[in-house]
Amino acid sequence: MAGTAYGAITKVKDIGTYSLTTNGTSISLTVPAGGVAAGNSIIITFAMAEQIGTVGCADQVGNSYSVDVDVSLNNAVRTVVCAAHDVSALSSGQWIQVTHPTVTDRPRGVRRRVQRTGHFRHP
Repeated sequence: MAGTAYGAITKVKDIGTYSLTTNGTSISLTVPAGGVAAGNSIIITFAMAEQIGTVGCADQVGNSYSVDVDVSLNNAVRTVVCAAHDVSALSSGQWIQVTHPTVTDRPRGVRRRVQRTGHFRHP
């Protein structure tokens, strides 16, 4: 018997996008006006030149992010998706950060989205 859905998953807003073409091991985005309300989910999509090593996500209030997708395409582009659910609120001006292996003079970019998550009861 399938679980009963108590709510729909809906997009609340995009928090922002950011890209760099300089050397580095992290990329950050400042939370815009309006912040992120408690209880939502934050979905982070990150792309970089193919590099071996750990990618992780964090924010200023300590929400817990999981790496849900980590794939490479033709040994050229690596895409990682991180998610945090039922988050503590983030205020305008606080940061969300992706840490990654060293990228040298190649593009890397990040996009963050806030979603309202559905709540499901499983049998």
